[in-house]
Amino acid sequence: MVHGQQLFSHSIFLIFVDMGIFSKLFGPKLPEAHDLSALHTDLHSHLIPGIDDGVETVEDSINMIKGLMKFGYRKFITTPHILPGMYDNSPDTILPRLELVRQAIATEGLNVEIDAAAEYYYDEAFEEMAKETPLMMFSGNHILFELPNMHEPPMLKHTVFALTVRSIVPVLAHVERYSYLYEQGLSELEELVNMGVELQVNYGTFLGVYGPKLQKAAYQMVDAGLISYLGSDLHGEKHLQYIKGAFADKKFRQMLAKHEFKNKDL
Repeated sequence: MVHGQQLFSHSIFLIFVDMGIFSKLFGPKLPEAHDLSALHTDLHSHLIPGIDDGVETVEDSINMIKGLMKFGYRKFITTPHILPGMYDNSPDTILPRLELVRQAIATEGLNVEIDAAAEYYYDEAFEEMAKETPLMMFSGNHILFELPNMHEPPMLKHTVFALTVRSIVPVLAHVERYSYLYEQGLSELEELVNMGVELQVNYGTFLGVYGPKLQKAAYQMVDAGLISYLGSDLHGEKHLQYIKGAFADKKFRQMLAKHEFKNKDL
């Protein structure tokens, strides 16, 4: 009789597995601690030495790259600031230093790729650039840009339209910082996404390092399916610690297991 009960219990278990009920009851498998290999690519960092507020030397670049590789990353799209009057970068300043980093990667024998685009600051100069100026892009036709922290640029949607007319995909960096875009709900972000904008969130935000309000907003955006990319926004050692800290948080790991992001497609 006991043997029959065991067979019956085993059969019920197999039915649960076949129906997917087991996974629904117990949730998706959480990633191992510090494992971002499923994302493969980090979008948004400051790994080109000596040209903005990121790393200062090639040695710093290599140390940060090694640190990111421990999380499973195998490709980096690094994005130096372009902000006229403060960071007057261009392909002429970015690409030669990118080659220095690539040479150092080869010397170290690291199995990793690195490309460079830019993080454009939204101002009147950027509004003009969006119309016809050649831009530093990644994945063929994507650009990364950031907004002022305190107010929405009045021409934002016009500028987005100007970019999309050129078949450029605008990617908004650390969208969680712009509370004016979501303090009345997510409808404005949804409008931007419907216009062709893709959104990126920083790891540190999920850890709460920028405050509980931004942390809550970041999770709401992910749950609403609005976030395309996670990014380190790495400037130095503290951002490596943010990633490590996020993985110590069960809620973050559950989110990573549940949602698909586009990093791996870059």
